Amino acid sequence: SKLNHGGGPHHIIHIGSNEREGFGVAHYMICSTVAARMIHEKAIVQQQHSLAALLRCDIPSLESFQGDLYECCAHAHLVKPGTLPWRPLGKLTKGKGGKVKWIDNVGTTVPQLELPGVAMNDQHTFHPQKDGTFVFPGGPLAHGNGYAYYRPDTRTWPAIDSFMLAPDALYMFQVTRSPDHPVKAHYLENYLGIIPRRPKNYLIFLVPADLRPSFPRQSLKTMGGAPLSVLPNVLKDLVQYVAEYDYEPNTT
Repeated sequence: SKLNHGGGPHHIIHIGSNEREGFGVAHYMICSTVAARMIHEKAIVQQQHSLAALLRCDIPSLESFQGDLYECCAHAHLVKPGTLPWRPLGKLTKGKGGKVKWIDNVGTTVPQLELPGVAMNDQHTFHPQKDGTFVFPGGPLAHGNGYAYYRPDTRTWPAIDSFMLAPDALYMFQVTRSPDHPVKAHYLENYLGIIPRRPKNYLIFLVPADLRPSFPRQSLKTMGGAPLSVLPNVLKDLVQYVAEYDYEPNTT
């Protein structure tokens, strides 16, 4: 609902106290709305500084909200032109007997991930199934600069949070504020059977600046949580990176 109080509009979302699923949906919707306003619109500087302070404060009861808000800000930032500092964590290949093997030398790298900006009509949402699979919503990339960004319309999606298709690369993003974020290989295998592959394929962990220097390579796990031993063919040559993102007020 909407009302005026003190001369300004306020939006109120009504949810029952026992509707935990409804609370989660509303919680995430609020975060998405705040992030879009702060990053895509001309929010006043005081509001921007308040958001930055909220994301950095150390209050345990706010951790879940901070995590959702950080993720939503990252989604909004990834479709804007710009750069993000990043570094490689390793490249997947097959060892003896098809075993999982990591290669530290991933080839030529650049110190920053270039974000070209994604046109509004190339920003898509989709609805995952219970097993994490989905119907790929995109057709030919006919708009703008050939980049398209995809995110689920649900609060959680296994293994990754979104992905971006470029003319020569696939970027899969996992947004996290934790240094320990193993990945269920089964879901990646499913996704790469649905998403159009590119010559270069990346799994990128997006983390706050204080985590990036020491952020370790993230392990691949089975559905039962054990370390993955045999590498599926579709994951061969997937490169893992860590990229740095912090919400910063735009004072220009």
